[in-house]
Amino acid sequence: MLGSGTQGRPWGGEEDVSVFSWAPIVGRWSIEDGSVTYLGPQENASFPFGLCVSNVRLSEGEASVSISISPKTSGRLLLKKVPDTFRAVSA
Repeated sequence: MLGSGTQGRPWGGEEDVSVFSWAPIVGRWSIEDGSVTYLGPQENASFPFGLCVSNVRLSEGEASVSISISPKTSGRLLLKKVPDTFRAVSA
């Protein structure tokens, strides 16, 4: 899965910003020049998935992202995760 060109309005901000600061949480990722590429699950993973987050908090407005998914792969865009629970909002 490849994502790039992510934009949105940060928490309390007035202007749109591009997100270029990413942190891989689960899985193997390549992060270069504003593009984020999921390379596959971590070694010995119980579930084959990845999670990569940014430090930008969105409070309102619009967010856009370009995602390419290869055959036999599925993906979701995580919009919000509730701390200390397994609940999340995704698209």
